[in-house]
Amino acid sequence: MMKFAAFCAALVVALGPGAVACDAQASPRGRLELVAHTQRVTKSLGDWRGVAMRLMQHPSARDTWFGEALWQRAFNDEGVYASIGERHAFGSRWTSFVSAGGGTGDFLFPDARADVQLGFAWGQGKRLISSVGGTAIDGKRGYSDVAGRLSLTAYLMPGAVLEVGQRFTRSAPGGVRSARTDGALTLGVEGRGYLVVRGSSGGEGYQLVGPSTVIRKFDSREGGIGWRQWFGSRGGFLLQVEQYTNDLYTRSGVSVGGFVDWK
Repeated sequence: MMKFAAFCAALVVALGPGAVACDAQASPRGRLELVAHTQRVTKSLGDWRGVAMRLMQHPSARDTWFGEALWQRAFNDEGVYASIGERHAFGSRWTSFVSAGGGTGDFLFPDARADVQLGFAWGQGKRLISSVGGTAIDGKRGYSDVAGRLSLTAYLMPGAVLEVGQRFTRSAPGGVRSARTDGALTLGVEGRGYLVVRGSSGGEGYQLVGPSTVIRKFDSREGGIGWRQWFGSRGGFLLQVEQYTNDLYTRSGVSVGGFVDWK
């Protein structure tokens, strides 16, 4: 369960719409992207591969909608996950984000997941944003997570954004507690090209890696680097490499994709 949450977060930070904070004024009215990934997993646990389609749409100046459909094979299981989310701006300082999703598979994806987040922009230039959020995951086979996350995003200069966050999770069964720290640095400009370097480290409560194999209360580390490049104003390509390591196995791979923007 914790691994799935980390995987989704990595996609959002490195490839998804959240990274466009480099230059909010240049954000398109809509975007459709298709991304494929492949990752090698050691210890013969079953390599990962999958395809994701994501849609982002601005129906108004205050609202942004996100949708995703993901097919993935991992740990010799496979399934489909779909989600929908909405970001809303309350005036010039407050923003909210809510999303819900669910998936199939024997143990790969959770039956249901819900996320909420509230953010506030500080200072005259609104260049510092603090956020508080929560996640609830109803996983397969009786496993579940409830997590809270605190984060801080700083617009350091034009074309440079730094985000750091701390997540606290309680996993069931057993009431297992864990904490994880993450960070991401984005360099570049929306509409031209930008680089994202990210990493996370800390604990996880549970991870299902096979039909009857579960690892419990362990530490892991994850890092990645991604690039998004535009060709003109209509779209472009993206590329990401990443590695994840815990005491049992290492997972490393690459994601490639393309996207189309419309104004």
